[in-house]
Amino acid sequence: MAAAAGVVGDDGELIGFSILADVSGTSAVGAFEVFALPGHEDAVASMVPEILGAAFAGAPVRKLFYERFDDDPDLLLHMPGAWQQEVTLPAFALVGGNYVDRHILGLSRDEYSRWSSQ
Repeated sequence: MAAAAGVVGDDGELIGFSILADVSGTSAVGAFEVFALPGHEDAVASMVPEILGAAFAGAPVRKLFYERFDDDPDLLLHMPGAWQQEVTLPAFALVGGNYVDRHILGLSRDEYSRWSSQ
């Protein structure tokens, strides 16, 4: 199963998008991706909790994984404490002349429920 959603700003313009992929089988785990157009990072980040709520409500997903580099915008900014660090791959890629770490974060349905009820 895969799903995608456009993130639209107050003016009706597309400012980002999100993808839910690979939710299948008995493990019911998947990949969560979210991207923002430059200058719209905070607006997109503010919508991530709602996007995830829709994902958990509409798909039989047990756990989602999100990957990011050290220097990526923090699009999980509005979800403090919800996501758990799963793996860090040190000096994973050479980006702009610097080696950056790759982080894999996890969020289970139960963790999301606890976080959203606070």
